[in-house]
Amino acid sequence: MSRLRRVAKERFFMKTLKRIRDFKLQKKLVCICLICSMIPICLLGVLSYHQTRKSSIEREQIFLSQSLSREAQAINYKLTGYENSMNLMLHHETLQAALSTKYTSNYDMYIAYRDIIDPLIETIKLTQQDISGITIYTDCEIYPHGTILRPLSELEDTEWYEHVTVSPIPAFYLSRSDKTLYLICKMYGSKQTGNTVICQKIKARSIIASLDELCGDSSELYLVSPDQQMIYENSNNCTDMAGAAISLQDIQSNHPSGDYIMKSEEIPLTKWTLYLYEPAMVFLTTVRQIFLIVAGVIVLSMVLCFITGFFLSEITFRPLTMLAETMSHIEENEYKTNLTSYSNDEIGHLIRTFQKMIERINYLINKVYKTEIASQKLELKILQAQINPHFFYNCLSMINNQALLNGQESISRMALHLSAYYRTSLNNGKDFSTLRDELKNVNAYVEIMQMLRENSFCFIQEIEPETGDIPLPNLIIQPLIENAIIHGIDQDKEQKPGVITLQIFRQDKNIVIRVLDNGCGMSEEKCVSILKEESKHYGLGNIQKRIQLIYGKEYGITIQSTPDMGTSVSISFPFS
Repeated sequence: MSRLRRVAKERFFMKTLKRIRDFKLQKKLVCICLICSMIPICLLGVLSYHQTRKSSIEREQIFLSQSLSREAQAINYKLTGYENSMNLMLHHETLQAALSTKYTSNYDMYIAYRDIIDPLIETIKLTQQDISGITIYTDCEIYPHGTILRPLSELEDTEWYEHVTVSPIPAFYLSRSDKTLYLICKMYGSKQTGNTVICQKIKARSIIASLDELCGDSSELYLVSPDQQMIYENSNNCTDMAGAAISLQDIQSNHPSGDYIMKSEEIPLTKWTLYLYEPAMVFLTTVRQIFLIVAGVIVLSMVLCFITGFFLSEITFRPLTMLAETMSHIEENEYKTNLTSYSNDEIGHLIRTFQKMIERINYLINKVYKTEIASQKLELKILQAQINPHFFYNCLSMINNQALLNGQESISRMALHLSAYYRTSLNNGKDFSTLRDELKNVNAYVEIMQMLRENSFCFIQEIEPETGDIPLPNLIIQPLIENAIIHGIDQDKEQKPGVITLQIFRQDKNIVIRVLDNGCGMSEEKCVSILKEESKHYGLGNIQKRIQLIYGKEYGITIQSTPDMGTSVSISFPFS
């Protein structure tokens, strides 16, 4: 009987397997899609809760740590301010002298109160408004003065008297009786005689006011001193300064680690410790709500996968058919295609890549065609550029020869300078030249302008010798000289003798080219606008763009000018 059942099961399995093999490809894809989608969805449902819970706990821990750290730093900052105020009084030599002086009259003692003790205390209370009172306890021979100056004997009954009389370090104490925070320290100094203790009474609520905001409706916060004294408590039982002795074990026993997230932070100055407890149920409730939403989305996704599975095969095979037809057209040298796909699967990626390849082929074909045309035009322009300058130089040479034959030296000089100027300006079509060649261009230009203006200005050059072979962009100095002449010297209303100075020197790892003139100058607003908009200062904007395009935005032109005094234009670029 068992054998027959086993044979029947085997036959059933084989028939089922045969039916699956006989399925059309579309049904096979639907079944594969449905099964493959159910597996990750089910796994997602199982893992989502645990991962979300873990992430929520980690995120809450980080948030609590950051919040607690900020509060600890804020309290430490305030306590440091109080301690600084205490140190100011402890090391105040004038105060020490006033307390130690043996007064011969009440008037002298009154002067000490009025001019030394009272102003100092009032100043500290104004700068630290959380300090409600300051009292100096002393056994020196000086009369009590209100609440500011009292006998040292009044401290003998306090709980901190024995400690403060032997310790030179300021210490904070929380009074359990009136729940007030005190900062107390004994005064030491070369001018100090007798025993003096300074006590600051601090508004404790101002220190822990922000702690109330840190705690939510369910959070609990404790501030504990190193001697296990509860300084502040914010819990279901209390929200105030505590002042009672408590052990850390008592706090931990009331907050099991599985039910609460605990974070602690120490205040560096006083070694007080903040303990913050957050119930786990508060944020895990949100996690459960998220899990229910995710579960609903998972179920809906399974239904959608089942519905869309029927259409998957057609969606899959249609782009493949289109791709095959396009490839047939390409075999016939028809490269104009419009094949698109909006799917993000492998087939969609293949189609988009194939379409980009066709577009690239069309682009390269057009580029080769256009490049050939541009190459022919460029060759023609090069031939023209070679003919025109030579013709111009030949004409200038002929003018020079004729001028020499006729004894016209000024015309000869002008022709030579023009030839040198245009030869260095064209620079055989190169974008870069050396500083030495640029100076040839500048000198030729200056000679021409001096001849045209009958030497109305003088030209001074201050150039470091080792800068001669430095490469630099072509034609960046001559426009500066031109602007100095046209817009500086020529526009000077006082008509004083013009002076143009060209300075070239190294500054750290940069080269600085500076042109100074004693012309009309200009306003600061004009200096700023010259490089930002079109202006009559020809070439400056072009030079600025070329320098920054080649070397970077940190280099370029700097303009300094004073009306009726002159202008300084500087260009800086790297030495190498």
